[in-house]
Amino acid sequence: MFKLTNEMSNKIQICRAIAIIAVVIIHNCPQEYEGIVIRCFVNFAVALFIFLSGYLTRIINTDIMTFYKKRLLRVIIPYCIWSVLYTIAFNKWDDFIFNFITGQCCGIYYFIIVYMQLTILVPWISKLIQSKYWKLGFLITPISIAIEYIYTLNDNTIAFPFNALFFVVWFIFFYLGMCIRNGNIRISSDCKNFYYLFAIGYVVQLIESIIWYTYGNYNMATTQLKFSAILCSVIVSIIAYLWITKEIRILYNRISQIFIMIGNYSFGIYLTHIALMAVLGKTVYKFIDIIFPFNIVLIILIEVIGISLMVKFCGKKVCKYLGLI
Repeated sequence: MFKLTNEMSNKIQICRAIAIIAVVIIHNCPQEYEGIVIRCFVNFAVALFIFLSGYLTRIINTDIMTFYKKRLLRVIIPYCIWSVLYTIAFNKWDDFIFNFITGQCCGIYYFIIVYMQLTILVPWISKLIQSKYWKLGFLITPISIAIEYIYTLNDNTIAFPFNALFFVVWFIFFYLGMCIRNGNIRISSDCKNFYYLFAIGYVVQLIESIIWYTYGNYNMATTQLKFSAILCSVIVSIIAYLWITKEIRILYNRISQIFIMIGNYSFGIYLTHIALMAVLGKTVYKFIDIIFPFNIVLIILIEVIGISLMVKFCGKKVCKYLGLI
């Protein structure tokens, strides 16, 4: 029987903190070979968020509308607010309807569209998990990625974020989380074994990335959606699950508390950090050359302080509508 304890909740928040820091790194890391080396290490970012969402999703057979109301309103209202704010800030009204539907008002909002797709599909995913064919669900993402490879190798391209916009390419992470949550899969191996697997997976991903880069496709070299990156992300997801469920308690100190806070603010950071980067680019960065990784520290610091002040002065209710907490 699945029981989420306070300790597990805090561990999940720490995992979310790691994931959002990885997202910020992806959007600020250097280019060329240095960027490839870094990206191969943090390409689990979105996948880990999706896995955690799946892990926190029980099988739904009844009361579906209540589930939809709880899950979808949590993201739809902030998505609408921030999509409009980004459109105003960057004066991108010409294609607003198309951008809004496809998560293009801010280029990284494709993740929210994917999350909503997976949430809407939960009743059908639940039926698949309960059927004798449940293992077939793990083929959906590999098949979709294989199709993209064939398309790319035939000198075609699917521009970002459209290659990441359809739920099938992320499905394996959400499905893995739900299967673990609902008892279809039991993993009891030691975390150390998966650390070794991640090291091997990282090398494989690095090799594949360099091959893509050598042949002139930097997007494929750095994407989170290639076979080796997906393999690494699955391994990271399993490591996260094993750590969340281990009996070893968190050592509560200033560092762990900061990570828990970052995890609590992770959605708010996701929604706003692109705007913050634009502001920094027109102000601080014009006078001070803040190199990687110090720019990551600066962005996370400003986000945490800013959201904390918003919570203090505007209240939790307003901040929930804004998606900040």
